Amino acid sequence: IVGGALGVVNAIVNISGASLISGNRAEDGGGFYSDSGGSVVTITGTGATKVQIINNVARVRGGGFRTTGNTTVNLEHVEITGNSAEIQRGGAIYADGARLIGANVRINNNHAGSLGRTGDEEGGALWLDGFAHLDLTDSEIIGNRSEVHGGGIYATSATVTLTRTAVSDN
Repeated sequence: IVGGALGVVNAIVNISGASLISGNRAEDGGGFYSDSGGSVVTITGTGATKVQIINNVARVRGGGFRTTGNTTVNLEHVEITGNSAEIQRGGAIYADGARLIGANVRINNNHAGSLGRTGDEEGGALWLDGFAHLDLTDSEIIGNRSEVHGGGIYATSATVTLTRTAVSDN
């Protein structure tokens, strides 16, 4: 089972306002899973009312969400907190070949490898691979952890651009 709250394949999804994706569980993409095929997921809160992706669990990858292939995830005024990938990667976000664009995003206190160490627990906040692109502005990645590599960000074959973004205490 993928996508605890929402599974997206070749679709356009908009989530806005005081929305909450919380307490979901799946093999991959605890909060949601966006698969290849040109999907676009746009999640937009406001300065006063952030969209929350909190306390979701993926058994394997992407506690908050997993996105793969030719997909784009746009995030603005979003809080991604307290999510976990139990046995592998991307406590908050697992992105393989996808594009993530965010402004005013808080990715805090997420965990990769919450069930212990097997050697694949990487990217407490974000795990990026397969030519994934991450572009964050005016954001923070704080207090995340992994059992092996990249408490904040683990990136391989990826492009990461951070502008006015704090990465600390990971």
